[in-house]
Amino acid sequence: HRHYPEIEKLSDRYFLFLQKVIATQASLIAHWMDIGFIHGVMNTDNMLISGETIDFGPCAFMDHFNFNQVFSSIDRNGRYSFINQPPIAQWNLARLADCLLMLVENDSSVVKMFEHELAKFQALFQGHWLQRMSSKLGLLNELPQDLEIIKNWLKYIEAEKLDYTISFKKLADSLDADRAVGDFELQWRERLKAQPFDFQAVKNKMNQVNPIYIPRNHQVERAIQSAVAGDMSVFNEMVQVLKNPFTEQPGFEIYKAAPRPEEQVCATFCGT
Repeated sequence: HRHYPEIEKLSDRYFLFLQKVIATQASLIAHWMDIGFIHGVMNTDNMLISGETIDFGPCAFMDHFNFNQVFSSIDRNGRYSFINQPPIAQWNLARLADCLLMLVENDSSVVKMFEHELAKFQALFQGHWLQRMSSKLGLLNELPQDLEIIKNWLKYIEAEKLDYTISFKKLADSLDADRAVGDFELQWRERLKAQPFDFQAVKNKMNQVNPIYIPRNHQVERAIQSAVAGDMSVFNEMVQVLKNPFTEQPGFEIYKAAPRPEEQVCATFCGT
């Protein structure tokens, strides 16, 4: 009634309801992952039918990139790691489907319909993720090799332990140089030439989707410790900076810098 009123009166509303929730979750998880966000506690009760993010207590944004990154102090086996977020979302959606099946004539054909819809999640997620990651790399017209290029980039920044957020900004800035450096840049530049945009236009597009500022764990920790001591100024300043994540803000360089080794936050907790 609140989120999907267009299907409320239809006879197959429970099936259509599941379909819409699957679509919203596929889009949401892709959005999380394109900015390096790890929810940390993807229990079924922490998923909303509206496709919004809630109850992300032990969440974190990645500094250096790692497919299997975990921050939550209680997630000892990596169930909710960065790369596991899509399959966990699909598992949660299957539990929602179990509940909805109690409201319909539960014969084998209906079960198959629900199962078929759940099976679409991965393709839906992949489509959203591919679109977002392509934009982050300035791939503005779709070509078959794009998925390979994206995977090569992520493997490269993982192997080199590069900061996820900063690496995209540096890649965009590299387009100002006359020559490419390294195998990936050569491959990437060749791909960019296969679209009707010059490098400056590509850089501008990349800067529109790659944030400069994210709520970095060590800065969140600084804000928390200051607040506990009765000083809310760090928190308030951080909130103001994060309202414009794509715009350079002179004087606030500390919020875009990766943590020094002694500043790294390796575990986060429920209640944060």
